[in-house]
Amino acid sequence: MYGKTWTITDNGQKNSSEISDEIKLNLLYQWKKIKNINLKKKWWAPLPFVELGEQTEFTSDVQLQNGNKIRYRMFSSILGAGIEPWNNRFFIKLGAGLKAEAGANGFDTSDTFYFGWNLLNGKIVKLSNITLKAESRLDSYFQKNRNNYNFSYEVKLSSKLYFLLSEQLYFNISQETYSYKSGDLPWSTSFNLVFGISYSINGRIPLL
Repeated sequence: MYGKTWTITDNGQKNSSEISDEIKLNLLYQWKKIKNINLKKKWWAPLPFVELGEQTEFTSDVQLQNGNKIRYRMFSSILGAGIEPWNNRFFIKLGAGLKAEAGANGFDTSDTFYFGWNLLNGKIVKLSNITLKAESRLDSYFQKNRNNYNFSYEVKLSSKLYFLLSEQLYFNISQETYSYKSGDLPWSTSFNLVFGISYSINGRIPLL
């Protein structure tokens, strides 16, 4: 996701700044044998999981001491268990793992305790001729830095609402909230809210 804003001052000077610049990749593996076979698909059945993630950006804005710039990169690995109250749609998870961030001073590694959820995109309710769809993801970390032994907290929440106006046209509302606290410093929080219109095109191209 990438976003940019342009402003013009009273004297005619043009300024621009990035409001969003991130690429996120996540791979989640759930072991469902216990739930599907041993516990007959009960919603409270534990689901062991492994999740790997990577986050980077389109532009390079991390300044090195030699004057060069690199892209911010973050890698995470979580091992834990969760429950799936809404089968194949809503997964609540708890685990622990490692988190490594590439910055100006190289990689910074932390041990993490993790809590989060995944709500996959799907229909929530239908009102008259308008269908409401939603998706959401929460990632919260309690982490200890391996280099300076500093404790920090990090919370990321992103949600989207889709109002389907037709088969291919929909109005959407997206929000992102990010909060961070390190050591004795107070919490810092940012909040973004975006409205938009989307048009989807679906098609199939036969390979044979």
